[in-house]
Amino acid sequence: MDFVYQLSERTWLQLVADVNGETSTAQLILEYESTHQGEFGLYRIIFAGLSETDDPKIVAALQNIYVRFQSFVYDQVLTHQGEGRKTSNPNPELAAWAILGLSTVANIGRELNLPSEDARRRLMLEIGNLLLGQKAAG
Repeated sequence: MDFVYQLSERTWLQLVADVNGETSTAQLILEYESTHQGEFGLYRIIFAGLSETDDPKIVAALQNIYVRFQSFVYDQVLTHQGEGRKTSNPNPELAAWAILGLSTVANIGRELNLPSEDARRRLMLEIGNLLLGQKAAG
């Protein structure tokens, strides 16, 4: 599970290394994930762990990865809001958790091919932007 987090973080950090100032790092990550969410299938490792929550070691590993993901996303949301790009005032901690939930739903959708690939992309972008405090693009 640690590998899943490290690969995601490394990918996102490379992506945002060349931020141009017009788009926040949070928006860049949402844009990237809207087209690449789950393409390597690594979320299956996490999903497999969810079926083993009777094991305290697996629960601890799952808690660790989700807290790390939430912390990373929280930092991006906080930075985004601090740059004055928001139109509403969502709580950044809760927005980060909601973005993780959105990603989870997108991964489940990828497995079931529901909704369509285009709808999943729009889901990530439109709802993700609402969670950042932006108006949904539309």
